[in-house]
Formats: sequence, C-alpha cells, structure tokens
Amino acid sequence: MKKLLKDKNISGFSKLKKEELLKAVRQEYSETELAILTKTRGYHLTPKGEQALKNNQAIVDKHPKKPGF
Repeated sequence: MKKLLKDKNISGFSKLKKEELLKAVRQEYSETELAILTKTRGYHLTPKGEQALKNNQAIVDKHPKKPGF
C-alpha cells in the first residue's frame, strides 16, 4: 500500500495505521486501477488450510455461517 501511495507522490504515509493506509489508497485509486495494479485482493486456501478445516470440522460447525458459503 505504501508503494501505491509513493507512486502517486503522496507523502506522510509512513506514520499511518493500516486502516488509514487503506483509506488513503481508496481515495487516490479507482477500483479499476486497483484491479490492474494488484493481483491478490482476497485469499485462497492452500491444501494445508483445506486439510486443517477438514480435521477440525466440529470447530468450524460451531461458528455462524455467512449466506452463500
């Protein structure tokens, strides 16, 4: 995020917290620009993560589910 702000010649971001950095990036870049500049905007479970979920299904079942998941 800091590199994105630096690329737009924005200064004073070194002291910002993560939430403030996100806000600054969203103010300076459109969603289209961010889609082009960033490859990952979410997460993907690795095989190890998928196995951990399977091994701990009882714990997973105790947590509320979001619609569509």
